[in-house]
Order: sequence, then structure tokens, then C-alpha cells
Amino acid sequence: MAGGMRTLNTALTRAFVPDGVRCFLLRRGSPATGETQKFIVIGELTAGYWMDFDLYRNAATLEYATPDLTFRDTWAIATHVAYGVPLDGKFDLFKQADSPQKDGIDPTAASPFWKMFLEKLPTERFTIPSTP
Repeated sequence: MAGGMRTLNTALTRAFVPDGVRCFLLRRGSPATGETQKFIVIGELTAGYWMDFDLYRNAATLEYATPDLTFRDTWAIATHVAYGVPLDGKFDLFKQADSPQKDGIDPTAASPFWKMFLEKLPTERFTIPSTP
């Protein structure tokens, strides 16, 4: 079922979002190292994802489907998402929502999606680090 939903989400993303959209899972740097403004790229989602926006609340939900069970470790350490078509090399930045419910939800028998409830950070943007 996860494989089928991955195909569906990929088709929806290709049909309804602008060309050049990218989606990165990130982890914020550690306060212990003094790098709280730094982000580490955990991975880039290239297929199987869908972002659902609630513009009124400046929020979004990321849904991701994959049959790869090793993805659990990647999902567990992600704290932020960079998403969109880069403007001046920078992406919109979202953090896991501060809410009473669990902000990152694993797939279940009833839903094959990894879900993350997100809040947009209006004063921060993310720049992909250049590779040597």
C-alpha cells in the first residue's frame, strides 16, 4: 500500500506544484555546540511526498509514503522542513508544530503515510549548503 501511495503523492506533486520544488528534511544544530542557527540536511525527498497548506494558520502538513522501513531513523531525527522553489537560493522553512498531539506520526495499518505537522518560520530561510 505504501508503494501505491508513494506513486499517487508523486503524481499529485508533479501535477499541482510549480517546477523546481524541492523538499528537504533538516535537523537544527545543537545548543550545546552553539550552532542553533545552523541546519543539517538529513535528506531530500524527491518522490512520494505531498505538502498540504493551511494559509490561514501559516501551517502545513507533510505526508510522505515509502515502503523503505529504514526511513524511520531519518524521520525520527528531522526537526524542520525546507520546501519550495528557491528564491535567491533560499527556501521557506518550517518547524514541527508545537502542539499537544504528536507532531511526527509514523505509518499505521490505516494510513501508510509518515506525517509531520509544521509551522512556517516567517523570519528564517534555508540555504542549501554548497557541495565541494
